[in-house]
Amino acid sequence: MRKSKLTLERHKEIGQELYKMQLELGKIMLEVSNSYPLKNNALHLAGKTHSYLGRLRSVLESQMFIDYPNLGDDALRIYYPGIKPKAQLSDNL
Repeated sequence: MRKSKLTLERHKEIGQELYKMQLELGKIMLEVSNSYPLKNNALHLAGKTHSYLGRLRSVLESQMFIDYPNLGDDALRIYYPGIKPKAQLSDNL
């Protein structure tokens, strides 16, 4: 039986959750780095987890564009809400 792909709406929900998780983990890493030596295991694991969350966002974004090839540049904000489409970047120059 073939598995059904994620809906675009579900990609949006997952993108928001992963973005928030990575942002929150970054805050935790900062707090831990200000409290313990840089070689602390907790900081090391938090850094790896932060990196893996970023990789997961990237892989899911790539899969979303494979599943929905007609999405425009605005879809870049699904997994990376802070990114502006190219047209908006050139407008700001």
